[in-house]
Amino acid sequence: MLTGADTNELFVAFPGDDTVLGEGGADIVFADRGQDFIAADRGDDIVYAGKETDTAFGGKGRDRLFGDRNSDTLSGDLDPDTIVGDNGNSFNLTDNEGDLIFGGGGGDAIAGTQGNDTVYSGKGGDNTYGGIDGDLLWGDLGPDTLSGDLGDDSLFGGVLNSFVSDIEGRDLLFGGDGDDFAQGQDGDDTVVGGDGRDLMFAGKGADGIFGETSSDTLYGNRGADTIVGDYGTAVGSNIATNESDLIFGNEDGDIIGGGSGNDSIYTGKADDLAYGGKDNDLIFGELGSDTLVGDDGDDTLYGGLAESITGDPNGRDLLFGGAGNDFLAGDDSSDSLSGGFGNDTVRGGSDDDLLHGDEGDDLMYGDDGSDIMCGDDGNDTIYGDRADDTAVSVGSQGQQECISGDAGDDLIYGNEGQDTLNGDDGSDTLYGGKDNDILNGGAGDDWLSGDGGEDTLIGGINESDRFVLSANSGSDTVLNFEVGTDKFALAGGLSFDRLRINSSANGTVLQVAETGEVLANVFGANGAITTLDFITISR
Repeated sequence: MLTGADTNELFVAFPGDDTVLGEGGADIVFADRGQDFIAADRGDDIVYAGKETDTAFGGKGRDRLFGDRNSDTLSGDLDPDTIVGDNGNSFNLTDNEGDLIFGGGGGDAIAGTQGNDTVYSGKGGDNTYGGIDGDLLWGDLGPDTLSGDLGDDSLFGGVLNSFVSDIEGRDLLFGGDGDDFAQGQDGDDTVVGGDGRDLMFAGKGADGIFGETSSDTLYGNRGADTIVGDYGTAVGSNIATNESDLIFGNEDGDIIGGGSGNDSIYTGKADDLAYGGKDNDLIFGELGSDTLVGDDGDDTLYGGLAESITGDPNGRDLLFGGAGNDFLAGDDSSDSLSGGFGNDTVRGGSDDDLLHGDEGDDLMYGDDGSDIMCGDDGNDTIYGDRADDTAVSVGSQGQQECISGDAGDDLIYGNEGQDTLNGDDGSDTLYGGKDNDILNGGAGDDWLSGDGGEDTLIGGINESDRFVLSANSGSDTVLNFEVGTDKFALAGGLSFDRLRINSSANGTVLQVAETGEVLANVFGANGAITTLDFITISR
């Protein structure tokens, strides 16, 4: 046993199992080989534990502890210390034994270097590096910076005892290379996965989680978190990654970016903002009023939950498909959906939705509720409700859709409810469906079929439109019929020789001769309607 005094001393232990008690003073201890026990005590001490399995305590003061080879236990105690699991020169070592390191109080600088190290940084703002191999790093109390470095590391920003909180601990966790596990715990933490397939949890507080390269799994937990599957800014990055991330926003209003790769994003509760990023992403808005942006790639966006058992009646979602051929579903509540570029499939879901196909040839379904649907550019196919009328049991006459095809040659189905269908530019085909609808062909050579109900069919000016009439389909009102240009298309086995044409005070009445059923009241025709204004179609 070597025991010092309250002076600055130099201890050289030589080989063997030694006990060194530094007492007071700024001591320097060289333990050499053997299983040594070193207590430097007070003063700014320097301790080289030497080879074999050593235990060293820095004590009070600003100490520097170096474990050297094998599995050492190093404890800094009070004040800011520098603790290195090996001898500080990892390039010349072949040792890969794991060290147990305790930072103690104060802002410590700790390096595990080689081996599977376990580090508890203690109180204060500490800087901890795991080094090579798979390390376990605990930030403990205080704003800590933890870097796993090489190996499959586990990083915890907070304390081991869950009954003690670390609200002020704004921790910075770097996973480094390898498949890492990182957990922010209390405080507003920043967690960076680095290379490898990482599993990261934000914990409490408003945290930032960045997966970086490879396929990561990221959990936001409580607090308004910012979660990015890759680097946070794909623009200007020199690192190419297209790995797929799994991201969970969980509670509170999160900002989520998938980055590159085919990502799966579940935003969780509250009002979230999620960007799919590049490639083909799957995004669920879940609970709350969310904004979902598919960005590049063929994305699938759901405003509501992945499981339909639980509804989200108050979640008014905003979905943007972006570039690519996307699938957007508004689900519950009154949602706004925009397909963006590409040939998109857009479904409004329940309630009163606003749907835009934007550019491309889009397929749009209003589903339940009174929806406003605009096909915009491209040749779109639009259904006011579901494509299969027999499957719809909600809304019926209470639903009122306003549907606009805009540019392109559109196919529009009003289906159930009192719909307003606008073909706008292009040669469009409009089907009103059940109930009393308004069909306006707009510019182009359009086909207008009111189907069931008492519908209003409006043709364009100087266009060649077709007005479809059949028996037992309601009495329609026809406006802007141009004799010699437009045609009445008789369907359902109806032919001209079965018709009766009568003039009224304001227009012309078309009837079925045998039954007297009124097929249409024609207003504003620019001449007498004759047999030349009819064609027969098979429908």
